[in-house]
Amino acid sequence: MISLVKYLNTAPLHWGLTHGPFGKGFETRFSTPAECSDQLASGEASIGLIPAVEYQNIHGLQVLPGISIASFGPVRSVVLISKKPAETIRSLALDQSSRTSSILVKLLLEKVYDNRPVCVPMAPDLKVMLAAHDAALLIGDAALRAHQKNLFVYDLASEWARWTGFPFVFALWALRPSAEVTSVIPQVYESKNYGLARRREIAEEEAEVRGLTPIGVYDYLSRCIDYDLEAAHLSGLHLFYQLAREHGLLSQIRPLEFVHLG
Repeated sequence: MISLVKYLNTAPLHWGLTHGPFGKGFETRFSTPAECSDQLASGEASIGLIPAVEYQNIHGLQVLPGISIASFGPVRSVVLISKKPAETIRSLALDQSSRTSSILVKLLLEKVYDNRPVCVPMAPDLKVMLAAHDAALLIGDAALRAHQKNLFVYDLASEWARWTGFPFVFALWALRPSAEVTSVIPQVYESKNYGLARRREIAEEEAEVRGLTPIGVYDYLSRCIDYDLEAAHLSGLHLFYQLAREHGLLSQIRPLEFVHLG
């Protein structure tokens, strides 16, 4: 089974699998990033898009080279929304859908704003989150739709790029090596090429379903999200792992093991 993230930013990667000619014969399932990780960890899925930090938490995985969900900033769909400036936040509601973004916001608050608020995982409902806490971390479509008027908004990819000079890698294609899953790999790369060439089509189809405008969706997929995994991405990812480990947010750092494409 191929585990796919249900958020808009992943659409170009899976479009060829779900709307094109490359997914025949394979079961696909849409989930949150955290659920995709759990499916891969349990063996329910053989390949999936997982939050970047989960590579360190799930043993035996390999990563597909050259593909990610990343941003040089702004990303728009991973944001800290607050009733007060970041340095004065005392309680933070964390969207429980992705562990990578939760670690990222903790690092940014501590290292950039010298702040360590109390953090509480919650469902991604901004009104409810802000009713109980000073600030909220939102990711994915909920962040794109969030009402941000009269609130402090911090785009986490922009904050990371300003601090480190690197893009931030949010998600990776990861798999458990086997003969069955190896046969899927060429389709995954074809699907990426297929989807990137059809971002206007994706924008037209996805906008109404997700409560957004076609122009806004196309701009987001074309300008905010980067789908490569090159030297700068890897440098940023390694730095993220290192910082998370230093601050006790990761128990280990395992070097990325890439699939050999032969």
